[in-house]
Amino acid sequence: LLAALMVSPERMSLIGLVNYTRHLSDNKQKTERYQIALWKKLLYPLAALVMVALALPFGYSHNRVGGVSLKIFAGVMLGILFYALN
Repeated sequence: LLAALMVSPERMSLIGLVNYTRHLSDNKQKTERYQIALWKKLLYPLAALVMVALALPFGYSHNRVGGVSLKIFAGVMLGILFYALN
């Protein structure tokens, strides 16, 4: 447990974060920083899949259909909005 104090929560493994967060909560210490790092590790892969799902409709357009630049702009803005909300 003392080695966990030397490592930032972002660099800890998922199991290490779960164990250390449980240890902190058992001892009635602050766990917010470690819980945020834990949720980031759990949800960032899902966020990458959401970004791919958002990009797919913009990638499968026909070349003859007009407004390609508008679709690309809308896709970029949608991605930036998702990133900002995340």
